[in-house]
Amino acid sequence: MIKAPSPVMIGDANTAKKNLIIGVIKGYEYGALNKFVNSIKNTKFTGDVVLLTSSVSDETISELERRGIKTCAFQYRVNSGSMNSWSRFWPKIRPLKSMIPFKIMRFIMMRIFHLMDVRHFHMRDFLERNKDKYGLVLMTDVRDVVFQTDPFEIPLGGDVEFFEESSIVKIKDCSFNSGAIRERFGSEILQECQDQPIHCFGTVRGSIGGILSFLKMYEVYCMEAIQYATGTADQGILNVMINKFSSSFDFVTVPNLTGAVATLGWMKYKDIPINAVGGIINPINGKSIPIIHQYDRFPQLEDLVERQTSNKY
Repeated sequence: MIKAPSPVMIGDANTAKKNLIIGVIKGYEYGALNKFVNSIKNTKFTGDVVLLTSSVSDETISELERRGIKTCAFQYRVNSGSMNSWSRFWPKIRPLKSMIPFKIMRFIMMRIFHLMDVRHFHMRDFLERNKDKYGLVLMTDVRDVVFQTDPFEIPLGGDVEFFEESSIVKIKDCSFNSGAIRERFGSEILQECQDQPIHCFGTVRGSIGGILSFLKMYEVYCMEAIQYATGTADQGILNVMINKFSSSFDFVTVPNLTGAVATLGWMKYKDIPINAVGGIINPINGKSIPIIHQYDRFPQLEDLVERQTSNKY
């Protein structure tokens, strides 16, 4: 049951600590990160930006830190690539889960699953170590995200916010998401979820406590999946969780363009609400949307992105 809690207001007891933007990168050079970094530096955001890094060059780390981005290295299986072909052994390991302590199962999952699945394990580990430092958290993709304003200037609607990708496109309309759910949980679970909106794992906001509770449950759902044979499953798992689990924390789902995130992947350019100065806005109130995701699908947005990401500092 989704409960609609009171907004978590900026500046209340929950946010007396720093706010945090956290992402995961593997193998990127700084050129792929420059837009992300410059755009957040051009806003009024005063919290920490932390990138968890794997196989990132010393030069890129140095440039990130010069720009005020904190980095924290993690190990992912050497020579496995992001896909990690070892995940094919999961169907043989899963039946043993009742006999193996969860801590050991977690260790195994972190070493054989696709990077896009286990990045959330590493974010949880970082947040657990630093939970006393932060108030609000944005977990985000990096390469295709830019910021127009402080990502926390809009109050939270619950302990965790999940953002819809489209008000029209459903899970059954997307072969990527429906395929991920079918493979991980079977056709019956897909049928139960297929008429629901797609929620994006590329941007999730929440309180530190809410995010940690969610990530713990996410790991349990990862362990319940039947197989991991065809790449990333994280968004399929997320959408099953949203549609099937009763939570011990408050979460809300936010329609696209109405909250802190504009997710553009399913949109047509003519339908993107752009104001007179070229910013992407909430069509209801006309205010700038803080976070723009999947902007790279539209070459027409080059001027907007250039304005947000020019080096002004």
